Amino acid sequence: MAVSSEWTQMTSDIQDLLVDNCVMVSKYTTDAEKKELTDQMADVMKEVCQLNKNFANQKKALHWCQNLQETEDVDYEAEYKKKLADVKKGDKYNVENDQLYKGFMERVDDLCSNDFEVEETDMNFLDPITKQTIKQPVKSQVCGHIYDRDSIDSMFRGRDAFIRCPYVGCPNKLRKQDIQEDKHLSQKFERFLVSSQSK
Repeated sequence: MAVSSEWTQMTSDIQDLLVDNCVMVSKYTTDAEKKELTDQMADVMKEVCQLNKNFANQKKALHWCQNLQETEDVDYEAEYKKKLADVKKGDKYNVENDQLYKGFMERVDDLCSNDFEVEETDMNFLDPITKQTIKQPVKSQVCGHIYDRDSIDSMFRGRDAFIRCPYVGCPNKLRKQDIQEDKHLSQKFERFLVSSQSK
């Protein structure tokens, strides 16, 4: 269903926008302002999650109505409202347990904490090919390693469909489509640059 995929993309875009705003707030405001504004954005995310849940409930009710036998005396609107009420009644929804909300809070905590540190074992921003600081981080969907976009692209030029991961000791073979941009990773990288420049 096209509407469903558009809705999913829209909620993901809103989450990204709110996380970006939290990062900006974290960089350019006092601690008191940061808490207040971040809480406001968390409230907006809760509203988005509630809308998302309502949309899912409406989809269930509509799907149920689509499966009704077609007869002249079926009042589809009444049946839809009845089914929607049934779906809501049996639902013990808590927005704080919503995966969309939890993902938002994890990203905000990760990117906006005052004690942000990048440990080499956890996140290494040196490109394994050039041994320089990564400028455009991309990630392998196979092994999770991070590379600079230009250097990993250059490894694929003039080669077969597969290359071996350039990290020492990593046995994985990669295809070009296995290398993806990752918005969360880019935000971490940006935060890393800001924190390293302020030292």
